[in-house]
This record gives sequence, C-alpha cells and structure tokens, in this order.
Amino acid sequence: MRNVIPFPEHEQEEYPRVEPGAYALRFTHWETKRRFNTGKVSVWFEVVSYGEAFGVRLARHYNAKHLIGKLGKKGGFYAGKCSDLAREFYTVMELAGEPVGKFRPDRLPLHLLGSHVVVGVVRDVKHDSKRKPIPQALQYSVVDELKGIKPP
Repeated sequence: MRNVIPFPEHEQEEYPRVEPGAYALRFTHWETKRRFNTGKVSVWFEVVSYGEAFGVRLARHYNAKHLIGKLGKKGGFYAGKCSDLAREFYTVMELAGEPVGKFRPDRLPLHLLGSHVVVGVVRDVKHDSKRKPIPQALQYSVVDELKGIKPP
C-alpha cells in the first residue's frame, strides 16, 4: 500500500470543537491560502480562558482582496478598508489604547495582536458552503468575531 498517504497530524487537530461563547484568546500567527477560488487570511488564536477549552487553537477566517507573494504562514495580503479584518483589527487596537494611526491595507500589522489578550466569540460550524447540514460528529468551532480586549 505504497500509494496511501497518511494525513499530517496538524490537519486532524485543525478542527477542534468547544462550547460556543466568549473566550479570552491569545494571537499565535496568521496564514494565507486560497479556498473556493478566493484569497483567505486565517488568523489563529489559542484559548487562554480557564476551563475545558484552555489551550485549544481556533481560527478566524477573513476574505482578502488580493494575496501577495507566497501563500502560508505570514503570507502577504491586501485587506480592504471596509473588510471585516480591517474593522476588527482597528476596533481591538483602539480598545487596547494602541496608537493605530493609518496603516496601508497591504501592510496591516497583525503581529500587534500578540501583545494583548483578545475577547472573541466562538461558534460551531453546522452547515457547509452549500448550506447542507454537517453531521454533529463532524462539526467544529471557529472564532466568529473579535469583540475587544480583556482588561488586565
């Protein structure tokens, strides 16, 4: 059975499931990829709220106007100024008291999220892209929205 290729371990852990709700999250990294013929930016967080979900890695997926350069970790992207990524990033940075100023849409400094604990709302994915229900055993969790920062 030489033609059988095992799944890499990280792909099996990529879709965990936790209880929906608000969690304190720590930024780990971002990556760019193409999904459904569209450029995507996946921003990865680790749950730092105490409980069963502590340490679980979850992603918030955004659309990108354009992808720049190589795809993968720390890949380049162009986020529109009215995009969810830009709006949530600016909201979090303003609530953190960071001097955000005006960033270029192709140089959004996502690494600044790493110096703060972000509050995010987590939800379960229950339907696929065609609105067909996903069986309960295959459902997974994602970060649905970044609300702000956790006070010290």
